Amino acid sequence: MKSIKYSKYLAETSKNYKYISYNRVNPASERKREKIRYSLKDAATILKPYVAVRFNDQFKVVVPISLLAEPALNALGITVENLTNGAFGKKLVMISVSIGVSLGLAFGVLKIIFNIPLMHIIVPLYLIAIVLTVISEERYVNIGWDSAGVTTGPITVPLVLALGLGFAKATNSLDGFGVLALASVFPILSVLSVGLYVQYLEKKAGKEQDYV
Repeated sequence: MKSIKYSKYLAETSKNYKYISYNRVNPASERKREKIRYSLKDAATILKPYVAVRFNDQFKVVVPISLLAEPALNALGITVENLTNGAFGKKLVMISVSIGVSLGLAFGVLKIIFNIPLMHIIVPLYLIAIVLTVISEERYVNIGWDSAGVTTGPITVPLVLALGLGFAKATNSLDGFGVLALASVFPILSVLSVGLYVQYLEKKAGKEQDYV
């Protein structure tokens, strides 16, 4: 039996592969790529399964944990309850801020998905906040604007930033920031609105006592 070198055996039995560029097999089209156009209805249809299941579940977990566990919010709720003699209770403060942050996160997600400039959203919101500030009592104004600082605590900020950056990565958006800014302005609106309602109830109760 004739013996051969292993290297020669490999050379005789190996296959020679020829590599060619994929671009040569499929040449790029000379036509200009058209931008994909989709309406708000199309986006809603695409996002509906996610919003109905995962997005809803995440909000149920993220918002209560990040806010109700926030030390500053608990302290604010106790202070407000003492300041208003129970008219604006701690639970009502926490619910108002939670609803505001939820709306802020929702608008922040829409901003990321549709690439809406932050100025187009946040400027009108602050104008509304200024109007509510003018027509509200000073104590509710102080509570409302302080509630924005409560949302920048050590528990809320990492969760909100992670949510924004995660959505930006999932949707291939260039900008995932701005969610925290919206999550801070909406609590101002919600607390001031609830403050106006509490103010209305106090005036109504005062008129009823005067009538009696």
